[in-house]
Amino acid sequence: MASHRILWLPWQTKKGEILWDLICSIADQSALPWCIFGDSNDLLSSDEKIGNRDHPNWLIQDFCEVISDCNLHDLPIEDYTYTWARRKGKANAIKKKLNRALATCDWMDLFPNFKLINAMASKLDHSPILLLDANSRRFFRK
Repeated sequence: MASHRILWLPWQTKKGEILWDLICSIADQSALPWCIFGDSNDLLSSDEKIGNRDHPNWLIQDFCEVISDCNLHDLPIEDYTYTWARRKGKANAIKKKLNRALATCDWMDLFPNFKLINAMASKLDHSPILLLDANSRRFFRK
């Protein structure tokens, strides 16, 4: 039986419906340490976006509430935090932190030396993120 879980989920359906209910369902049903990562398509603060219009505050508040209700923590990305960009290198560029990893405290205790790295792809709008266990050299990517 597994002692922990690492999940990658498409955080939104094709119709744009947010899968927050699924995240909460996993949190309610699993006592195991777990981590979820991928394209959240949501922000946890207005600081996670540069350029264009502000992200709606109600969306930020709702996403923060889900994370809090599920007892998850946003794992810090080393170096460059913006994982999505449009019009790169131009004055009107837009940057956001959309790819992220969320984990329970138990998962972070199990992997205290984790590293979340932005792999920064120059030709893609989304940068892949790598989740590394520094002790074992295992990694997971989205």
